[in-house]
Amino acid sequence: MNTSMRARRDALGFSMVELLVTIIIAGIAFAAMVPLFVQAQEKNSGDTFRNVATQMAQDRIELVRQLDYDQINDTDLNIVDSTGANLFSTTVPYYGGSTSSMMFHVRTSVTLVPTTATLGSEQFKTVTVVTWWGPADPAEAEKLTKLQTQVYKQYAGPQVINFTAATLIPQTYGANLYWITAMPLTLEAVVDVIDRDKTGKVHFTIQDDSSEVASGDVANTTDATASGTYTWVFLGDLDDGLYTVSAQARSIKNFSGNLVSLPLTVEQAPPDAPENVHAKAGAVSASLSWNPSPAADFDHFEIWRSGSSAGTYEKRGETTGNISPSYIDIDTHFKVGEDYYYIIYAVDHMGAALEVQGQTYRSPPSSPAVGVLIEASDDTNPPPAPTWNADFEPFSPTGRSVTLVWDKVIDAAPPSIPSGTLAYIVSRQTSSDGGTTWANLVQLPIIAFDASAETQSVTDNSLAYGKEYRYQVGAVDFAGNYSSVSAWTYVTVTAVGRTLTVENSQSGTNKNVYVYVTDTFDLVFYDQDGGTPASAAAATVTIAQRASAAWNLALGGYHVHYSTSAAGPFDVRDAPSGTDVVSVPRL
Repeated sequence: MNTSMRARRDALGFSMVELLVTIIIAGIAFAAMVPLFVQAQEKNSGDTFRNVATQMAQDRIELVRQLDYDQINDTDLNIVDSTGANLFSTTVPYYGGSTSSMMFHVRTSVTLVPTTATLGSEQFKTVTVVTWWGPADPAEAEKLTKLQTQVYKQYAGPQVINFTAATLIPQTYGANLYWITAMPLTLEAVVDVIDRDKTGKVHFTIQDDSSEVASGDVANTTDATASGTYTWVFLGDLDDGLYTVSAQARSIKNFSGNLVSLPLTVEQAPPDAPENVHAKAGAVSASLSWNPSPAADFDHFEIWRSGSSAGTYEKRGETTGNISPSYIDIDTHFKVGEDYYYIIYAVDHMGAALEVQGQTYRSPPSSPAVGVLIEASDDTNPPPAPTWNADFEPFSPTGRSVTLVWDKVIDAAPPSIPSGTLAYIVSRQTSSDGGTTWANLVQLPIIAFDASAETQSVTDNSLAYGKEYRYQVGAVDFAGNYSSVSAWTYVTVTAVGRTLTVENSQSGTNKNVYVYVTDTFDLVFYDQDGGTPASAAAATVTIAQRASAAWNLALGGYHVHYSTSAAGPFDVRDAPSGTDVVSVPRL
């Protein structure tokens, strides 16, 4: 009987009540385990973040150990930068494969050992790096990661205290402009007396605006140990142009010292005279073309005109660009049938710098090209004035470049068969004072008429940060008739800020250094807040020994003038765009 009932029950399976009881019991068990899974996940995330924090601290330690000894201080190692783009930013976003970030915080502190030592008399520096994630206040952080290292002065490498280019002679007409009287180029670096017995070699480099041109090492010798002087002779040639020559001493154990640089504008002669100048005349315009300049440091061309080949020439304009150079000279006072003579000058970087200072330095003039103004046809009617394309205006620059777009212009009757649109001429003026005053009109490369395009454009790649530009466009037909010009269109290139820090690395007692900052042509003086006082005396800042001062300026190149006397004379170091720190060499 019992056997039969048990068999029947097994055949029927579990009852509903039994199944519900089983589910309830399993649910209670799983619910009790959920916190364990959550805790495991949180612990795993915490372990990941702690690993990231430790790696960030280790990376920061490695970066610190690559710095010059004098740069290891609380100010330089804690840069406020919410993007984490700076190597010593106090905040670093971590994504870990996600689109959202966890913000990590990094604080670096530097203490002297012994703690009673004054700066310069310490035995070494202790660098402490603390990292954490989450809230900005470390007191609220879940867990802090702390790493420490000690940095000894000898590990920072030997210090170069003087660096010169012996065969370069500075010119009186501009700071940092040099004439090479003869090759080879001789570079000379002097190592600080306290570092000479630890110096293994000095590494020299020559770099143009894009890459390294040459480099060489000069090993330690008995003479160098005694005098600290290392001389490197470059036996190659240097084309005219902008260069930076540098020297860096390295210890016997290959620790690198400070990098000392000298900016050079190498100028052996003016550019050659432009060749193959042609002039084609119309009714109210003359079209000019010539060969590109072979000068490595070419800057722009100048166009001059006279009524006779031996007469007095007057400047008609300038052009940008060195590819298929050309210019259209527009003058409604041209007299048909008369001869007009044109010469072209090439201007290099030195010439452009001197023009700002009201001085002249350009190539010899080209051979004169004559254009006879004639009635090329019975077409004396100019094309309509071009207009800027409304879909693109106002035009927004991309960095230091802007593209301007205008609508096609069709040369119209009369006569019944017009000569047709030949080209467009876009001209530019520049303002450095917000549009109060405008510089000379500069003609951009001529744009040939394209009948298949409803709009035409030109790209200007020669803009500068913090300046305003205005452009106008006109059209010329095959008969030489020039249209009215368009309205001005204005383009502003926003000033990009930079902080330029000047360090006083003088040794000795009470060695203050007196510093002022100018633009690259030494015409404008800057306060630390970017203002422009009228004189160097008003702009001069006193920097104490082993201290620094910062200038908040627009992105661009500057000169740093320095002296150990408030009355001068002042030496000068270059601070090109991209240089954040200039260390004044020991005087």
